[in-house]
Amino acid sequence: MDNQHSVVQKEFDALAAEYESNRLSRWYKAHSDEILNHCPQPITGDILEIGCATGHLLRQLSQRAPQAALVGIDVSPEMIAAANRKSAGASSSRLVLLADDWEDLGENSLEILRRFNFQLIICANTFHYFRDPRKASEKIYKMLGDNGILLVLEREKLNSPLTTLWDLLHRYFIKDQVRFYGAGELVDLFRDAGFEDARIVTTIRRYFWKGKLFTSIALIRCKKRMGDD
Repeated sequence: MDNQHSVVQKEFDALAAEYESNRLSRWYKAHSDEILNHCPQPITGDILEIGCATGHLLRQLSQRAPQAALVGIDVSPEMIAAANRKSAGASSSRLVLLADDWEDLGENSLEILRRFNFQLIICANTFHYFRDPRKASEKIYKMLGDNGILLVLEREKLNSPLTTLWDLLHRYFIKDQVRFYGAGELVDLFRDAGFEDARIVTTIRRYFWKGKLFTSIALIRCKKRMGDD
């Protein structure tokens, strides 16, 4: 585990106990609502959430798609432990939770993931933590089944001075792996990874929304072509 990975893990380990009750919990849960509003209907096939935290979105999806197998992966073991507690009673065959790094998956996690046919993969507030977003998106493409859908919710740097400022601070002062992107940059990234119909489906740019001073986010939808590996 490299040092930056360890810092991110420790950050989220410390947040796990209060992640669904702290001052930003309403904001994150509103992100889940936006994703749910743009999920395919009906939801078919297996579902993977990368960066699932305490599993709030997965629990909502389990109600929307009662036949689907659900898999969540997060870099924080404490987040996964909290997700397991909150989903107690769920069928272990329907819900699988993995503590691992998407960019550097262990063999055990890879073996588990290969058992599923993912028709929906979700990343919410995850891409800005990836060390190499291009490789991360290529790995997502390979893991997704034919005609599968990728939904990515991320902060939108374009026309957001606060997000731009945070990006500069992380790049030049904190000097860690965190990077923020314009939604158009991410769309281009997904197209380069092989996705078709990569597009922004909704944006939210508001002050004082869900307890957050300023919100600038975008939801991106992509589709994997039939027959691609």
